[in-house]
Amino acid sequence: MSQVRPLSPLKDIALGPDSRENISEILITVFNGEHAIGGWKMDKVVIVGVDGSETAQKAAERAAELAVQSDSKLVVMIAFDKANIERIEIGDDVWVISSHDEAEATADAVARNIASSGADIEVVAMHGKPADALVDEAKRRNASLIVVGNRRVQGIGRILGSVAASVAQHAPCDVYIVKTV
Repeated sequence: MSQVRPLSPLKDIALGPDSRENISEILITVFNGEHAIGGWKMDKVVIVGVDGSETAQKAAERAAELAVQSDSKLVVMIAFDKANIERIEIGDDVWVISSHDEAEATADAVARNIASSGADIEVVAMHGKPADALVDEAKRRNASLIVVGNRRVQGIGRILGSVAASVAQHAPCDVYIVKTV
C-alpha cells in the first residue's frame, strides 16, 4: 500500500467555481471546517469513487486525507452495472452471491487499506453507471466534495477520463480529480 502523501492541490485538478490560480486558497477555505462560499456551513461528507484499481486506491488515499483534514465523513463508493445473482449449492449448504456483494467487498477492501488514515469511513455499493451513481449519491447526501481518479483516459476524455469528466459536468458539488496517471 502506498503512503498517503501531503496535500498539494496544485498538482491535482480541482473543479469548482473559482480559477486554478486560487485553488490552494479554495481548498483551505472549503476544508478548514469554517464555511463555504456564501456563508453556508459545509456538509461534512466527501465521496470517493472506487473500482478496485490502483488508480482508485490513490484517489481513496487522497480522499481520506481530505476527509480527515476537514473532519468529514468519507463515503467509499463503488457502482456496479449488472445486477446478477448466483446461487451455489453444495450438499446442504447454499450460498447466494450477487454483484452487489462483490462490489461491496471491493469497496470494503479499499476502505480497509485507508483505515489507518483515521477517517470516519462508510462503504456504499450502488447499482448504476459509476458517474451517475456518484452524482446521485452526492445529491442524496448533500456532499461537499466528490473525489475521483483520472483513469481510463481515451479519446475526448483524455484530459480528465470519462468518469471524471462526466462527474465534473453533472456534480452538485465540487469535484477533486486526483492525478494518478
